Amino acid sequence: MKEKFISIRWYIMGMFLLLIFFIFICVTFLMVKTQKQNMIREIELRGTTIAQNIANNVADLLLIKYDLEVAKILKETTKDKSIIYALVVDKNDKILAHNDMQFVGAKFLPCCFKFYLSVNKTPVYFDKNTGGFIDFSSIAKAKGKINIGTVHIGISYSIIEESIKKTYFNIIIITLIAVVLSIIGSFFISATLTEPIKKLVEGIKKIGEGDLEYKIDVKEKNEIGVLAFHFNKMTESLRQAREKELKQIAIKKELEIARKIQEAILPGNFPGIKNYRLISFYKPSIEIGGDYFDIIQVGDDKFVILISDIAGKGIPAALMMMMFSGIFKIKVNENFTPQTLIYNLNNEIISRFSENVFITAFYGVLDTEQNKINMVFAGHNEMLFCSVKGDVRSIFSKGVAIGIVDNEILQKQTEEITLNIDIGDKLLLFTDGLIDAKNKQNERFEMKRLYDILKISYAKSGDEIMNKIKFAINEFMEDTEQEDDIAMLLIERIK
Repeated sequence: MKEKFISIRWYIMGMFLLLIFFIFICVTFLMVKTQKQNMIREIELRGTTIAQNIANNVADLLLIKYDLEVAKILKETTKDKSIIYALVVDKNDKILAHNDMQFVGAKFLPCCFKFYLSVNKTPVYFDKNTGGFIDFSSIAKAKGKINIGTVHIGISYSIIEESIKKTYFNIIIITLIAVVLSIIGSFFISATLTEPIKKLVEGIKKIGEGDLEYKIDVKEKNEIGVLAFHFNKMTESLRQAREKELKQIAIKKELEIARKIQEAILPGNFPGIKNYRLISFYKPSIEIGGDYFDIIQVGDDKFVILISDIAGKGIPAALMMMMFSGIFKIKVNENFTPQTLIYNLNNEIISRFSENVFITAFYGVLDTEQNKINMVFAGHNEMLFCSVKGDVRSIFSKGVAIGIVDNEILQKQTEEITLNIDIGDKLLLFTDGLIDAKNKQNERFEMKRLYDILKISYAKSGDEIMNKIKFAINEFMEDTEQEDDIAMLLIERIK
């Protein structure tokens, strides 16, 4: 089902109308508040003035008991329709004079409820008959000295209400005109804005369909034009990125093929070795690398063991590993001693490459009859030896990596050593990808962790120890990207 969308034009018109409504509310509030305050000030001034004038006029008359004259003045005052009452009370709020003579002598009780409108706290009363009114008072002093009483007048609150109603009406008229003009204006503005946006939407659809050659034709010199310009620029970048991605996919496929070839060169099954168990582990990194190991039988009781690491990563290292594997398999059958074989391999690498290409390697010959291994370390990292009693130590001899120096120097710096192997002893060979592996905190796995695993698990079988090492390295690295190949060989004498 096709999803329905609302045009941005309606959003723009809606925003304009909301803006007008907001302005209407704010203006109404301010105008009503201002109008009300102005009206209160005006009424306060007017009411106070009238009350003072009446007080001045009736004070002397009250002193000489001219009540009719006082009543006449009060009645004349109430001819103004906005004035509800006019009266004079004594200090006990007894009515001395009133515009309606029937209230003379009664108690002046304006109302039971009032609230204050202004800073001057002028009270507003509410009566069920007269409605709201504001009471103003002024003291009447005869001859300017004698306090005769207090004059009260009530001005109708409807004056303020009428003024506010007129204000509301004027605001509504202005708002209606503004709304009509806003609708018309927003229609034309939204049409101007949405036309180039429609072109952008059309461009997005084209690109979404995979047409990265499409260009958006927007000539506006505003933000929409800038957006169209950068959109076209982005499209061009996407097109180039797609081309690059396709090339990378092709390269990735080629690397995958190279990785499979590389893994195929590594031995799948080892020759059966009497009284010994061999366990291997190989974990390639994201890039193809140059780790290599092999075990070849060269006699009834002799087996050649090699583990090496070609310097570098990627295709050059993988190609070097393949070539080195071929040279090694040829030379190993010529029955050289470990030291002599290293010299021959070094001579082959130096003669074939003018650049400084080097390979670290461990090469040993295992004699299962005499239960010993003769070995050479050509710049390779040490081997860990774990005895049946649980003693763990590093085995290493001096040596130089293959391909760095000529044989004359190599012979002086290479040492061949021999190690006797008892029942239960274990030998762990590995490449530097194991101890150099890093976790999320950029910490190295290091030799100590390997040492601790062997120390704790010396009584376990070779398979169990290898599984513990694999578990430890996986737990240590978690989801961290593996930077180098990891290769391990574990040799265990079982009888």
